[in-house]
Amino acid sequence: MSNLFHSFTRLREPLSDSEYLYLLLEPVFIYGVTLGIIALIIAYFFKHTPFQILALILIALSSLTIFPYLSMRENVQDRIEQVYHIEAPTRASDFQQNTTNRKNKLWLYLVVAITAIFAAIIRPRRNRLGLLFAILCVSSAIINIQYSLWMHYQDALFSHPHLKKNDSPVQQRLKDNSTNQ
Repeated sequence: MSNLFHSFTRLREPLSDSEYLYLLLEPVFIYGVTLGIIALIIAYFFKHTPFQILALILIALSSLTIFPYLSMRENVQDRIEQVYHIEAPTRASDFQQNTTNRKNKLWLYLVVAITAIFAAIIRPRRNRLGLLFAILCVSSAIINIQYSLWMHYQDALFSHPHLKKNDSPVQQRLKDNSTNQ
């Protein structure tokens, strides 16, 4: 029992570090929303209203984690610049550009959360308006998942140099910067 308590105490330290927390929150956009969509579709076909509402709440909460995520990501920017300013100066600007890109698409996360909340309040099987909000939620959530996967890939390119065997826009920019120097 003491060992279990000790391991929880060791895990508490990284959870207070925003450099780790933004990494921990990033998959929520992908997995939380995806799990919510799957649960919503299953609950809709089984006509289980409480489970539909729970799935819509999961989608909304997963989308709203963009706010703490962006806040922590902005806190990390200075540390990224300190770490990479000598070794790879373009990494800090790439990180900043990915953060700015996410801020510019903040509306997408809000659309998913708002449609999920309205669909949960109205209930998808109650009337056509509820069904319309559920359909809008699912379609915007799918776009959100696609965008989140793309941004996750861009961040992976930033932090994992072994992924440089591709032609993504970030890699093209890195190649252009290295040939100009």
